Amino acid sequence: MITTVHCICDKRLKFLFPTGLNFVTSSQDFDKTFSKSKVAADIGIIVQAELLWEGNLYFSKFAGLDLVFKIRAEFKQSAPILITSFYPALFEDLENEKLIFSERNNERIFKDPAITFIPFSQLLSLDLPRIRGKFAPPLDQFLFQDLQENLYRKEGFVHNLFHQIFNEIRSFDQGVGARVLQEFLADKIREIEEKVIYPEQIDQDEIIDIFGFQPLTLNDLSEGLQILQDNIIDDLQRDALPQEHIRSEIKIIYISNRLDFRQRMASELLKSNIRCFTANSIQEAIAILGKEYSINTVLCDFRYYDRKLRFKRIQGYHIADQILAASPRLYNFVVLTEFDPSYAPRFFHHQNIIIYSKHLITRPVMGFAKFAQMLIEKDLQLKDAREVLPDFGSAMVLYTEHRNRDDYESIESEISQSTLKLISNILNGKKDGIGGLDNINGKLENKNAKRNLDNFRIKLKGRRIALGLCQLDHKALNCYHPVDRWGVIYSLLQNGSLVVEKRKGAIHAFICRNLLGLRTKDNYYWREAYQLKLTPEEKIWLQQFGAQIEYQELNL
Repeated sequence: MITTVHCICDKRLKFLFPTGLNFVTSSQDFDKTFSKSKVAADIGIIVQAELLWEGNLYFSKFAGLDLVFKIRAEFKQSAPILITSFYPALFEDLENEKLIFSERNNERIFKDPAITFIPFSQLLSLDLPRIRGKFAPPLDQFLFQDLQENLYRKEGFVHNLFHQIFNEIRSFDQGVGARVLQEFLADKIREIEEKVIYPEQIDQDEIIDIFGFQPLTLNDLSEGLQILQDNIIDDLQRDALPQEHIRSEIKIIYISNRLDFRQRMASELLKSNIRCFTANSIQEAIAILGKEYSINTVLCDFRYYDRKLRFKRIQGYHIADQILAASPRLYNFVVLTEFDPSYAPRFFHHQNIIIYSKHLITRPVMGFAKFAQMLIEKDLQLKDAREVLPDFGSAMVLYTEHRNRDDYESIESEISQSTLKLISNILNGKKDGIGGLDNINGKLENKNAKRNLDNFRIKLKGRRIALGLCQLDHKALNCYHPVDRWGVIYSLLQNGSLVVEKRKGAIHAFICRNLLGLRTKDNYYWREAYQLKLTPEEKIWLQQFGAQIEYQELNL
């Protein structure tokens, strides 16, 4: 809920706004307010588009919009923003990106889903509570990072703009005439010139890998696009014939808000004996995955836009995280992108992420067939990986029973959530609420079969705690006692507390005997967990937990 509202406006208009706002009326006030302030979920920002401070006399330049870039990119504020203007007739054009500002590329901000527009006359008719209700939700951490790199940072924006142009070139038939291609390139060069200000000001190191040489002028850019067009056609011709196709029946799911491409994907993959379920939303996908346990591969797009080409709140990296949280199973994630594939992986924490260009599917003659072959091969690899299980000995019967029980999903969810909370408390230095773990020494050879299963599940919970603690560095654990991490694990699981015992022999025996095969000498770091003899549920949990801990440590 928005409680604090900063209003960036001309000091002569300050009296027109409702009371209760924190006014910013000069560049000095602006820097002082936002440069040192921490990101907070309860802050909203109002920006008057036509700022007149410091001698700027031209409303048409929309100087206030420049401050949005500074708020996002320099001061790293993810707060929702209301932009108000004296010219309500312009707002439809603004949101549809029809208005190009000279000497600026402010139209980029219209893709930000946390920015909304309101005419000045309408804003003045609202009191403070209703103004607070006009703000969109703030950006979450991952979407904010994405927008910073892809939208607000000039080099990242230009990098992806070029790749979008290359993809448009790919859409040409191979027999396109030279005149048509030259006209197309000329239009695109003008588009780059309008959006980027002066191309020679771009950091060349950011885009040199696209061309293979350093473009310094508009002529260089034109030449580079033509070279790339030729290379693309060569690539399409070279990829015309696939390798020998593997025949196998598999099931996948594709999540996309484009009905036409969902239908085409399902139809084309069926030719390769792949049944492709389709979903329009993450909720629909989770419902399908809950019924179809033989689905091993999830397809999603990297980028999702609404009808006005504004970024949606849910992007591909959100989909991967939500599916992992909803289902304790291993999946191959295939992310389809329409621009530079090297950009996407940094936003995903899933171990088995595969980035694939849509144009490698749709443009080559056998694009769908080659894509299907890749899906089948990855499906077989995942099935093999699922067979690599820890050696539970006689307890394998209990593990099988655990997975076949009707309450399997709910029990795994409880184990994951409770252990995640416990170890996060340790990471954050909270000593309260860490105990309460059931006796990990529960026997597994009772006459009561239910007690055996309950005790086995307690041991699974203990393994989860031990694996989580393996992700923490000594700095996080030393806030309790300067001892080896396995001493902390032993004390937590054996005593339900962090009263550390230093009997190394006892610790080693306890870990090996009571945690069903975990060994103190193994490295269970989450990025290598795919190769370890862990349960699929533990591998999924480590990926979720490791990514979260990595994020927390960066912000400690």
